[in-house]
Amino acid sequence: MPTLEISDGQERYVRARFQTFDSPADSVTYHGALLSQDDRYGAAQVHRSSWRGFLDALAPVYASDPRYAQRVGWLIERYELDHWVSELAPHNA
Repeated sequence: MPTLEISDGQERYVRARFQTFDSPADSVTYHGALLSQDDRYGAAQVHRSSWRGFLDALAPVYASDPRYAQRVGWLIERYELDHWVSELAPHNA
């Protein structure tokens, strides 16, 4: 599939492989496990109690878009997605 990537400030489309899932639930489960267990995201994992800290640490490793954290943060705030955070793991927004 073509996907927009940003490198050295330049946007370009590249062909990339994407994983497919049998259901949206399978996709969400896989993604959650990836972000919580993959060593590439270890710097973000220490910020589990703060969605903003997690996102800021995750973004440079997870996405090529330098504005990824800003864009996702806007979505979280706009749609109040931080209200889904479990009371067992309170956020520090």
